[in-house]
Amino acid sequence: MIKSSGQENSASELRRRAEDLIRDQASGANLALKDEDIRRLLHELQVHQVELELQNHELRQSRAALEEARDQYRDLYDRAPVGYLTLDEKGIIRQANLTAARMLSSDRGRLEGQSLYGFVEQEHRGALLRRLKAVAETASELNLEIQTVSGGGAKFPVQLAISTLSGDESPARGFRVVIVDISRLKAAESQLRQANERLEDEVEIRTAELIATNKVLEEEIKQREEAARELGRQKEALVSKTEELEQSNIAVGVLLRRSEQDRMSMEENIMQQVHKLLLPCLKNVLATRLDTGQRLGIEAALSHLESITSSFAKKLGSPSLGLSARELQIAGMINQGLSSKDIAESLHMSPDTVSFHRRNIRRKLGITDTNTSLAMHLREFA
Repeated sequence: MIKSSGQENSASELRRRAEDLIRDQASGANLALKDEDIRRLLHELQVHQVELELQNHELRQSRAALEEARDQYRDLYDRAPVGYLTLDEKGIIRQANLTAARMLSSDRGRLEGQSLYGFVEQEHRGALLRRLKAVAETASELNLEIQTVSGGGAKFPVQLAISTLSGDESPARGFRVVIVDISRLKAAESQLRQANERLEDEVEIRTAELIATNKVLEEEIKQREEAARELGRQKEALVSKTEELEQSNIAVGVLLRRSEQDRMSMEENIMQQVHKLLLPCLKNVLATRLDTGQRLGIEAALSHLESITSSFAKKLGSPSLGLSARELQIAGMINQGLSSKDIAESLHMSPDTVSFHRRNIRRKLGITDTNTSLAMHLREFA
């Protein structure tokens, strides 16, 4: 508990009265004090004693709380993630936390009393000296990045935040320095810089590839445009050719129709000649005296001529079927019911040759892969 001004005045008055009483007793004066005054004075002394004891108890509690707070702040100070140094005006380390000692790979006891310049790269000491002078002159906080050397010889970058220990109006009595190890930050910056360089290289390479690809595409586009123009010219030529071919086809169609008409006219003429001249002549010859061989030959000739001039022969002789003259002859004999052996003897060929012609006839009539009888199928043309 803190004393009030009233308590201080009361204590002073009580002290004065006690001193007067002692002085009177010492001089031997016959001072008669009343019992009531003595009791009041003793009571006031007792009250004052109790107040002093209470004040002493509160002071002890305050001291314990201050010591506990001091220990807590010292623990926070030592375990801070950054280093703290206190320097005198010459740059000598007067106080350091455990983090700073670990950074500089030195015992805190040995660290205190050494110059901070001893832990700085030679080329950076001048910058540190100039910065300390600037802080001392301006009483402002300044930052500095330097390369430090630990007690073990390891080099690493740090950032220093330097400020004075005194206020702005007092001369600098030293410096407070905050040390931050920026090794990871520098490594990250280096990695980022390398990544950016790689990215720039990749972008440059990709850009060059895209430029080359664009050139190839432009050339391909030109070629395609030229090809399109050429196709257009060819299309025009084809249209012209198509028109010419259509005209030619019309002319060919006219010629084919005329040729077909001429063929039909010629066939009709031949048929008439056969019926009017050849068949009557052969029949007259057949009426004469002939030996057996001659008669068979004339009869066979008559049979062949009648077959050729029949509607059966006309149907089988259609160009769409594509039967040869020999195949027409054999088809007519099959239609008359002759066997392959009889046909072979009559035409003076082997049975295998007749079988070969029969297969060709079946193929051209479209009944190769069926069980249809060739003779039955030929009767449909009669």
